[in-house]
Amino acid sequence: MRIVVDDRQLPFLLERSSISRSLPLASAPANELKKPGVSRWSLKLPETGIPITRITCATDSALFQREMRLWEEAADDRGDTFSRELGHATWKKVPGETTQEFAVRLDVAPRSNTLFLETDNGDNPAIKLHDFRGHYPVSRVVFKTASDSTRPIWIYYGNPDAALPRYDVTLIADQLFRAERAPATLGAQENMGSKTERITQTLTGSTRYFFWGVLGVVVVALLLLISRLLPKTQ
Repeated sequence: MRIVVDDRQLPFLLERSSISRSLPLASAPANELKKPGVSRWSLKLPETGIPITRITCATDSALFQREMRLWEEAADDRGDTFSRELGHATWKKVPGETTQEFAVRLDVAPRSNTLFLETDNGDNPAIKLHDFRGHYPVSRVVFKTASDSTRPIWIYYGNPDAALPRYDVTLIADQLFRAERAPATLGAQENMGSKTERITQTLTGSTRYFFWGVLGVVVVALLLLISRLLPKTQ
């Protein structure tokens, strides 16, 4: 990640907190006909790569003990998919217990936006789960900028080839963390692709067709010019 103002980096500190927040996960049954004794649920994350550390849910079943397995489908270097295990847990409930939720802690962060939770019911009835939520730790980005500046501040991320930045501001981290802060609000996410992609994304309707038409005329004119500059064959 980088914080950029006028094409220059702003040094920042990453503050990790003990706060945890959660978001709802869309769930759907994903049972296999070949495995009638296995219950499976697919869980959909709002975005790919959210660093969730825990999955929780509620149940209406009163008596059970199950081994729960959380996994996702991942691809290797050759493009072949395999089951990548994320975490596991043992859930148990007896009548009279006041357990409100059951949880699976993730040993590794997910890479995709679809997770699978499954368990083998054995010779018992299938358990019923609902209200799935994903929990993630809260981290804060702390940086210093001019209070009266009207220049936009950009957060760049998503480049897997970019290394973790190293700033000298870490030497005065205590002072920066103790300083008075002003919260920054994120704007809409933008895809910073090539310049041509950004231009075409901003064009709509007839303007877009006009843009591509002019671009085509320019290409044809250049080809004609090049053909006239080439030596003629005898």
